[in-house]
Order: sequence, then C-alpha cells, then structure tokens
Amino acid sequence: MQRRLHFFDFTLLACALLLVGLGSLAIFSASAGGLAFRKQLVFVTVSLAAMTVLALTNFELFDRLAPWIYAGTLALLVAVFVGGAHVRGAQRWLNLGGFQLQPSEFAKLFLTLALASLLAKHQAQITEPLTLLKAFALMGLPALIVFKQPHLGNTLALFAILFGMLFVAGARVSHLALTATLGLLIFAVAWKTDRIKPEQKRRLTAFLNSADVRHRDENWQALQSRVAIGSGGLLGQGHQRGSQNQLGFVPDNHTDFIFAVIGEEHGFVGGALVLGLLTVMLWRMLVILRDTEIVYGALVASGLFVWMAWQVFVNLGMTMQLLPVTGLPLPFVSYGGSSMLSSFMSLGVLQSIAMRRRRMTF
Repeated sequence: MQRRLHFFDFTLLACALLLVGLGSLAIFSASAGGLAFRKQLVFVTVSLAAMTVLALTNFELFDRLAPWIYAGTLALLVAVFVGGAHVRGAQRWLNLGGFQLQPSEFAKLFLTLALASLLAKHQAQITEPLTLLKAFALMGLPALIVFKQPHLGNTLALFAILFGMLFVAGARVSHLALTATLGLLIFAVAWKTDRIKPEQKRRLTAFLNSADVRHRDENWQALQSRVAIGSGGLLGQGHQRGSQNQLGFVPDNHTDFIFAVIGEEHGFVGGALVLGLLTVMLWRMLVILRDTEIVYGALVASGLFVWMAWQVFVNLGMTMQLLPVTGLPLPFVSYGGSSMLSSFMSLGVLQSIAMRRRRMTF
C-alpha cells in the first residue's frame, strides 16, 4: 500500500479542496451564513469519506461489476418518475429522509464506468460500426430518461462523455462526425414536433435573442449574473458586499450561479483563482489518463475528464451569458449534495487509477 500511495495525486486533491473552500465562502455569503452553508459542510464531509473508500478500492472491480452498475443506474433514473419530487416543473430528485438525491448526477460517473467496460472489451473492434451502435445504445437509453425528467444539461453531458471516450478509444472520426450530424437532425425533429419542453425552448431562443427586450424575463438570470461579475472589477466588492447577490438580483446564486458571487465579491483575482484551480485539476486528470497502462483505467479517466471539462465550460459560459442556461453546477464549488458527492466519488476513482496505473511487479 505504501508503494501505491507514492502515486496518490495530492495536487489533484488539493485543487478540489481549495475549490470547495472558495465555494463554501461564497455559499456563506450568498445564504447569509444560513442553512445552505451548514449543509454544504456536511456534504463535503460525507463526500471526502466516499472518496477515500473509492481511492482504496481497486478500480478494476468496477469493470467486473459493470452490468450491475448499469442496471442500478437505470433503476435509479426510472425511480424518479415513480416517487420523485417535483421542483419548478422538473422531476429529477428522490427524497431520502430529508436529503434530495439527484440520480442524473451520479449517472455521469456510473455510466462512465459501464461504458469503459464495454469499450475495453471491444477494443479490437472499436472502428466497426457495430461497436459504435452498442456504445450509443448503452448511453442513449439513460440519456433519454434524463432528457424526459427534463434535464437537458445532464443529457448533453452524457453525450459529451460518450463522444470523448469513443475518441480516446480510437473510434473513427468520420463515424463520430456522422453520428453527431444524425443527432442534430434528431434534435431538429424533436424541436419541430414539440418533444422538447416549452421552457427548454424558451431558454435556447432567449439566449439566441439576448438583445431582444421581449426575452428579458428568460434572460434575467444570466444577465444579472454577467452584471455581477462585471461589477467586481479587479479585486471585487468584498465578502458579503456584492450588491447584485446580497439584494437577490441573481437567482440560484449559491448553486448554478455561484461563480457570479465569486466574481462580484472577489473580482477578477478571485475568478482567475477559481479558473486556475480548475485548469490545474483538469491537467492532473490528463496526467493520470496519460500515465495509465491499463486500458479500462485510461478509458474511465478519459470519461471523467470530459465530464468535468464539459461541466466547467458550460457552467462558466452560462454565468457569463456566453451559453444558454442549462442547469449544470460548477464542480466542487456550487452548493448541492448530489453534485458534491458524485464529484468527490469521481475523484476517488481517479485516485484509485493513479495509484494502480501500472501493474505491480515483484
């Protein structure tokens, strides 16, 4: 074990903990030191324990358990429609004794583990269309369930993971491009036939017409977020002194729009610090991917990297009104038990891969 601990990535863990610290500081400010802050501390404690357990577990066990992991993920996603809680017209959460579990957050990790198993077993046939179809079928069914909840952000995240892992596995770029084109056509048909819910349409059309006053209500959240970030200047307005956030102009400022709080109260310096930590974190994930000699481990690492990179890109883009609002939290920074727990669980799996990146020789 001591030999394996030599490969533990302390830089990766340090980045995550610093992001948690900055996020908790912003949550304290956004919630005036209230219940959200205290609950976040509990979430972090539980998440660190889960990360430790997974780091000490041989990640190759997940390869053997892949069918059960996949079946369990589908069961959780379907259970949302049976006894899930309704919030703002969406049904994405399960109530578990006062805690709301969001299965689609964990699906990003669990489906990565299952898809990596499929691709590792079909590595020699990765350029064949049949392998591509199997991969899309595996990810497509749960993605469709997530889309029906509805959660467009996590649906797109699942497909980003799929394409990223197929690319790393060696699938033909032409096949991926053809599949992406087909996906866009299906999306267009879904739009025309009203398979996409009205509120999702309004978000997308409002973003494309952000200068139109008729879409002011739909763009209010992103617009106020951009104003908050811009008003922070170089050093910010100070902890608990950001007017946009303290006066409630930015809805969901402690969850999806936490970066607006950091930008307003700590300015360009605070925002740059968050971006720097996220960049180093993603770089360390790439290092683990590069150095892993076990195919299954490399594929899992690639999926987790794409997940984190995609979510960071989308969250920061929507808080600065550069992308549509899709409801994706900022990893390790935003408030939320499911997001925090799934993120640290992914970190635990990555640490397990890092410590076992090479076969032990004696």
